[in-house]
Amino acid sequence: MIEVNNESVTLSLKSDQTYDLPFLWLRDNCQCDLCRISETEEKQFLLHTVPADIRPESVEVKENTIHIVWPDAHNSIIPIDKIIESKNKDIQITSLGRKILFQPSMIGKVF
Repeated sequence: MIEVNNESVTLSLKSDQTYDLPFLWLRDNCQCDLCRISETEEKQFLLHTVPADIRPESVEVKENTIHIVWPDAHNSIIPIDKIIESKNKDIQITSLGRKILFQPSMIGKVF
């Protein structure tokens, strides 16, 4: 199940795992050939080229992959397996013993 929130997308899997995926994280982790070099998985996309308050126009899950259409007409694809795999690799901000992913609304509060 997919739910679009104010600053993120919540992905709930059948295994009872839930992922809160900020819009910027989703855009930055696009796996399409325009954003990544498929042979090396090196990023070609530069996050600073999109607004910090970017919001998807549509989000859906098809065949174990999240498909996102952005306001600039870019179509992101992110395999759900990549999300699960990256769960422990993300740089997280620790606040009072709680781990939370960076959100645009944190600008000015944390930094």
